[in-house]
Amino acid sequence: MKPADPPTIFREWLSRDPAPAYLLYGEGAGLAGFLAKTWERRLRDEGLPIELHRWTVEDLGRESATAAWRSPSFFSRLRIFTLPDL
Repeated sequence: MKPADPPTIFREWLSRDPAPAYLLYGEGAGLAGFLAKTWERRLRDEGLPIELHRWTVEDLGRESATAAWRSPSFFSRLRIFTLPDL
């Protein structure tokens, strides 16, 4: 099964150089998760090492998200964070 293409509204954004982004996800259709996975696949296909972090409400209760966002990654230049829509 071939992965679905992103919706037209996101194609132009995904076709450019990556920009910092924080995506909110919730209990809806899962569009933010789909967008994050599509972006991850595109970057990996280009050979770029990335980190994908999907935070839950429980994760945010255990540790400071601010510290994670501000700390540099030693393994990749690009990181994608998806956050729960509270």
